[in-house]
Amino acid sequence: MKDTWSTIGYSRAFSLRTDATGNASLVIRTKTTKGQAGIANISLEEDTTTFYTEAITIEQNELISIH
Repeated sequence: MKDTWSTIGYSRAFSLRTDATGNASLVIRTKTTKGQAGIANISLEEDTTTFYTEAITIEQNELISIH
């Protein structure tokens, strides 16, 4: 996947292939609205069908300048 950002709340379409044991993995880089923190849901969907949803915690981080 290229390092381009999608609309907050959604990723662009992607596909996965499984290995011989049926497992697949994908690293998704995300960004949040500045100042937002708390509980959110991350879901795996196709069209209007949700296959998996998990609650995650978003922590508020501050940028730190290192000189």
